[in-house]
Amino acid sequence: FAEQIPTRGFESSVDPRIHFGLGKDSIVTDVKIIWPSGRTTRTAALRGDSTYVFDERDATDSTDMNWSRTKSVQL
Repeated sequence: FAEQIPTRGFESSVDPRIHFGLGKDSIVTDVKIIWPSGRTTRTAALRGDSTYVFDERDATDSTDMNWSRTKSVQL
């Protein structure tokens, strides 16, 4: 689980990319992104040592929790 909040206070920001360590694993079996609109992106079998870009416009409608538009994930 990782939550991305790109601002941290007055005139402050952080890298918008989310980085996940895989330990000894080389493949992520399942990724689910819940966008602020409540839409979801789900994918599987992602290789480590790679950067993936996910866009909310490609997400599907969902009734999941309501958790900016594009997230970059480095595995």
